Amino acid sequence: MECDKYCQDFINSVSDPIMVIENGCRVIMVNDALLAMQNDDRENVIGKSCYNVLHHQDTPCQLPDGECPYLEVFESGKSTKVIHRHYTSQGQEMLVEVTASPIRNGDGTVTRMLEVLRDVTVERRLQDESRQSLEFLTSVLEGIGEGGV
Repeated sequence: MECDKYCQDFINSVSDPIMVIENGCRVIMVNDALLAMQNDDRENVIGKSCYNVLHHQDTPCQLPDGECPYLEVFESGKSTKVIHRHYTSQGQEMLVEVTASPIRNGDGTVTRMLEVLRDVTVERRLQDESRQSLEFLTSVLEGIGEGGV
């Protein structure tokens, strides 16, 4: 991507991990937060496919728990938000909210995509625990109502 130091400094100022992906799933720019999340170097990430960097796969995503934001953005030309399972370079699973937005050239054609990632692992775990607690309390209260406790 034709980008100077200002552009790199700009995306590095964002605390959430960011990737710029071109047509063909190739990563062309990342910020420091993404490198920290992946525990990797810029030289090892730039030029790889997004699915290799984030999912450690050699083939495009076929996700059981979500749509591929790349396909959605490049096919529809619209922004999308999905939850994916990503893996750090050490293989640690993370639940990540992916917000993907199109980057258009002068004639309006989508040529690149901006992905902003947000780790929602803890948030989702707390939601699951709250749901389980509510289900347990509901079953206890239903048992009391039926004279079962």
